[in-house]
Amino acid sequence: MPTTKELEIKAKIENFDTVREKVAKLATFSETHEFIDYYFISEKIPETAELRLRTQKNQKSVSLKTLISRNSVQENIEYRFNIDDAEAVVNLLEYLQFKLCAIIRKKSEVYNCEEILIQLVTTEKLGNYIELALHTINDLTGPDREKMKRLASSLGIAHATDSRYYSAIEKDKSNPTD
Repeated sequence: MPTTKELEIKAKIENFDTVREKVAKLATFSETHEFIDYYFISEKIPETAELRLRTQKNQKSVSLKTLISRNSVQENIEYRFNIDDAEAVVNLLEYLQFKLCAIIRKKSEVYNCEEILIQLVTTEKLGNYIELALHTINDLTGPDREKMKRLASSLGIAHATDSRYYSAIEKDKSNPTD
């Protein structure tokens, strides 16, 4: 199973117009995606991890993100693999006592800024987010983190970050008094 290390910065954005102009000056547009993410919870995995089944037009994958560090730049280890039969995976997860906790439909505009991926993400339930992500199979370094922070600052999002996983944002939205 491919394992990558990830640095991520995510921020809620009310309107993409201003940030889209900044992104266009710093990055190259790559593509758009539409997908549905199914998030699962279990007593077997801590809240500092996120298990996701993603379905896209021509691809299905399962990923497990585990939190290494949550500061101004979130650091994760991500295990991801493609699957053919999403229903069989859901049946297996249910058998293993995982419970579906959130379904989030997303549309994403993807840009590249050197090795950093910038995504402008629209969700049906949670609103708009900008995500900066750097994925590598190598060890993450201080300069990698600084590069992410500089880009976030250039985009005007350095002080508006949300280090929670999407499943936690959905949970907090659904249970505001918990």
